[in-house]
Amino acid sequence: MLRSKGFYTCGITPFASRHSAWYFYCGLNEIYDTGKYGDENADEVTPIALDWIERNADKDNWYLHVNLWDPHTPYRTPNDFNPFEDSPIPDWIIEEVLETHKRLAGPHGALEIGLYSDFVPPRFPKQPGRLDTLADVKKLFDGYDTGIRYADMHVGLIINKL
Repeated sequence: MLRSKGFYTCGITPFASRHSAWYFYCGLNEIYDTGKYGDENADEVTPIALDWIERNADKDNWYLHVNLWDPHTPYRTPNDFNPFEDSPIPDWIIEEVLETHKRLAGPHGALEIGLYSDFVPPRFPKQPGRLDTLADVKKLFDGYDTGIRYADMHVGLIINKL
């Protein structure tokens, strides 16, 4: 729609290749597929966005779509980044709650977070495959929360560039 209204549109995203959804790129003048099917982190996406903004900021009528996957599983922020390391999980999550969830069936459940499997490739050490203990739950919370924080930091870099 934006393109038909005279906007120059650009997407920095591997969404279409991750989800075999090539139609996602319809209407975009320019596409940067970061090439890792959504397994990249913000460090690999933000420089492309900053460069694009640097080259196009003085032009009028453009739209830039930037896709950061860090809050999405599998969690992939840098291993040394965990600002929530000393933060507890919510008080209401106790052993009894975990045990209830372990009895529930279905993809993305406590025993098969990875959708029909508890296998997680070794390159994603922040991503638990299943939740057997409250320490596993803590790891899951930290993965999600650090992903949000990390993406937020990178959105800040993009906004500052704008």
